[in-house]
Amino acid sequence: MSKFKLWESFTDNSLHKAKEVADFLQDEFCPSGADIMWSSDYFNWKLGDPNPSGKGYLSYALHEDKVVGSATLTKKRVLLDGIEYIAGEVGDTYTSTYFRRKCKPISMIRTDSNPNSYVNRSIFGRLITELVHKSKECGVSIIYGTPNNNSYPGYTNRLGFVDYKQYGNTAYYRPTAQLLLAKYPILSPFRFIIKKTELLTIAIQNLLYSRFLNREVTVSDSTPSAEDINQLWLRIKPEFGFSLVRDALYWKHRYSDHPHAKYQFINFRRNGELVAVVVTRKFSSRADNSSVAVVEWMNEDGFQFGYILAVVMDLYKTSKVNYIYTWLQSSTKNSRIATRNLFAFKKQAPIIFADNSISRKLLASEKEVNFFLGSSDAI
Repeated sequence: MSKFKLWESFTDNSLHKAKEVADFLQDEFCPSGADIMWSSDYFNWKLGDPNPSGKGYLSYALHEDKVVGSATLTKKRVLLDGIEYIAGEVGDTYTSTYFRRKCKPISMIRTDSNPNSYVNRSIFGRLITELVHKSKECGVSIIYGTPNNNSYPGYTNRLGFVDYKQYGNTAYYRPTAQLLLAKYPILSPFRFIIKKTELLTIAIQNLLYSRFLNREVTVSDSTPSAEDINQLWLRIKPEFGFSLVRDALYWKHRYSDHPHAKYQFINFRRNGELVAVVVTRKFSSRADNSSVAVVEWMNEDGFQFGYILAVVMDLYKTSKVNYIYTWLQSSTKNSRIATRNLFAFKKQAPIIFADNSISRKLLASEKEVNFFLGSSDAI
């Protein structure tokens, strides 16, 4: 009898194992009290016919017909120097704790290195390798991902992915008075003053932007029309650099049609014309930890990012959340504005690319990159 636990890998776009994969992920990796993260509806929305960029792939490992590992490749339309490509985002990469040691595949893959190579002893390595191979068969020109600390070394050290370090993607966090009071009980006697100071600061900031700097701008929380989104996108669509295609089709599928997550749209209009739109989401990562994510925004050149943050903070000022956070490129005007608005805590959020001629073109340049939390599957 083998001392190794045996597993077998599969990669397809039929989604016939979507429910089993979702159950595996929910049972093993979704914390108690957290919002629902995975379901068969989620995988159909992401990888099936509803995705306007095309059907993606679900990769999974089975041990005695039980799911023990997963990964996905989601198709997305992107622009690089004004040319549209189909990209693939790798995500949902999880391996059962019990299958990270002393396990091996039923069948080996021939590699240039020895048979005991990473793809022949790692479920994660095998599934990502299969997805990369599939991408070449289905018109995907560029592959990217936003790995966590656990998967990052496997991608970059073992599978040839390259970290786009020069972009400096960074998560910025703004703690609320609620979090500070919970973390530092010594501040409890000043609870009233701390909370009132937070509310007053937000009110003054919002008043400054709305009454003095943007008197002609109106703000609402309705979902903008497809026509308004498309017109704004055509006005700001980058001619150079890297961006997802962010037309109305994208916003509708990514946010309005999501099967579980509830997103909040905020519109900014000048004389009736949409000049900025932002999407936020309040969610719980566990029972005692609620937060607000500034997921994505699109605005005309010159529109103040500080105004967007001021409106978001005002919208959620009475919500019981621990922090507000977003992704920004470090050492930019927007990151400095966020820091001035007390988004004081930050950590790296790497973006990685599979090595090919198109990604090398991007990585070797100093081109503008438009990347948001919503550009990933992280939220």
